[in-house]
Amino acid sequence: MQFAITLRRLTLALACGGLFAVGAALAQDAQQKPPASADPAASPPPGAADFKALDSNADGAVSKDEAVADAELARDFDRFDVNGDGKLSETEFAATGRTAPPPADGDKKP
Repeated sequence: MQFAITLRRLTLALACGGLFAVGAALAQDAQQKPPASADPAASPPPGAADFKALDSNADGAVSKDEAVADAELARDFDRFDVNGDGKLSETEFAATGRTAPPPADGDKKP
């Protein structure tokens, strides 16, 4: 009888200890993840930083000279330069799959 009580206490203690360890591990994991932005519109679309980084003179377009900084983009530049003006607009750059296209005029919030 005494052995059964001791075994139950040991089992209960191990179970509680295991739950405590799992809870601590989950809490630590949650602290390491950055918090999700409450406003998804506040974060730039994926690749937007790439466009701005490549547009070194900030004229709103990526020229062939600027595209040299990205070997893959420089290689396929003419394919993405749809209008053939020697520059990639944000819309043309979006076609590379690196960013979402800019919103149309009707999509802008007042």
